[in-house]
Amino acid sequence: MTAKEDWLRDKKWKDLYTRSMTLARAQTLGLDYPKVTRHKLELDEMTTKNAERSRLLFVCSRNQWRSPTAEQIWRSDNRLDVRSGGTSPSARYAVSAQDIS
Repeated sequence: MTAKEDWLRDKKWKDLYTRSMTLARAQTLGLDYPKVTRHKLELDEMTTKNAERSRLLFVCSRNQWRSPTAEQIWRSDNRLDVRSGGTSPSARYAVSAQDIS
C-alpha cells in the first residue's frame, strides 16, 4: 500500500471512532443523536400519511416460525401493513381468500 492509502484508511477509522464516541456521549446524556430536524420529521410524517400503505402477506406452511417472525420484523415500518398466515390446515392462522384480496 502507498502512504496515501494508509492515510485514507486511518482517516476513515478516526471518523468512525469520533462518531461512536459522540453517540456514546449522547446516550449517556439522554440525547438523540444524530439529531433530526423538526422539518425533516414533519416531511417524513406527511409522506407516510399521504402515501397509501402497501399490504404485505407473509406465508409459510404452518405459520409457526418464519412468517410470524417476518411479520414482527416489518410491523414497525409505517409504510407497510403486514400480516402472516399459513397454508397447512394445522397452521396457527390459515390464509383465507380475504387475506389474499
